Amino acid sequence: MTSRVSDFTPPKRGATMPGSLEPWLKSVTVAFGVGMIVFFLPILVLLPFRIKTSPALEALLRWGPGGSEQYEEMIASIYVVWGIFMVRASADPWANALFLDFTAYANIAHLGLMTLMAVVNKGDRIHLVGDVLGSWLLLGPFLYVWSSVKRDHKPVLRR
Repeated sequence: MTSRVSDFTPPKRGATMPGSLEPWLKSVTVAFGVGMIVFFLPILVLLPFRIKTSPALEALLRWGPGGSEQYEEMIASIYVVWGIFMVRASADPWANALFLDFTAYANIAHLGLMTLMAVVNKGDRIHLVGDVLGSWLLLGPFLYVWSSVKRDHKPVLRR
């Protein structure tokens, strides 16, 4: 099955309430899932084979003094699978509402802690302009659209 750009853009017809962000829900869910896959898949390839990367890239993406490659590989495998399921959940967001809620809250918790660690740990402050910033920029649109659309559909979700 092939995808077209039009599969991910909002429909032109008035299928939803005026001003609703629901037409964007599939797009931001797919974008967030693909973002997870694109970011973490190279980690699954580079780290196990000990392929060297540039020191600048490592400074922006690797936390602490080093030696945590096994942890990075494990977390990367989780996020790649999570990204795949985000893409799958985009086909029917309402049937996957609990999963999307979990995704929102788990990533807020994870990125909130990453942000705090980057501020508190002097050696990790570079992450504020690296993976922390990039992650918030990827998560932000998903959070905004998902919370807005959920608020518009609150009576439907109470069943």
